[in-house]
Amino acid sequence: MQKVAVFFIAMIGSFVAVVGFSPEGKQAITEEMNNSDAMKPRCIRQVEQVAPNPARAPQICDCMTAEFDSRGLSLVDAFGDDFDEMQRVTQSCVQLYSN
Repeated sequence: MQKVAVFFIAMIGSFVAVVGFSPEGKQAITEEMNNSDAMKPRCIRQVEQVAPNPARAPQICDCMTAEFDSRGLSLVDAFGDDFDEMQRVTQSCVQLYSN
């Protein structure tokens, strides 16, 4: 499970590192993270590195996207009070598709 937390933090951190902390950078992060089609390949690459069964990465990413959407969450919400909830969603999805 520690790998899942590292994955989640790394995924968010990679966007911040690329775009930066400027207002324009935050807007770019928000737009890209809210675009499921743009995020899915990145998510799959990250999940493949930490998932017990890397072949299930697409299903894990779909699960996370669906759960975040159903709860009204965006990846940028992880910078605030919703981090714990988003981490629980991530862990649940990994567990669900780990076999």
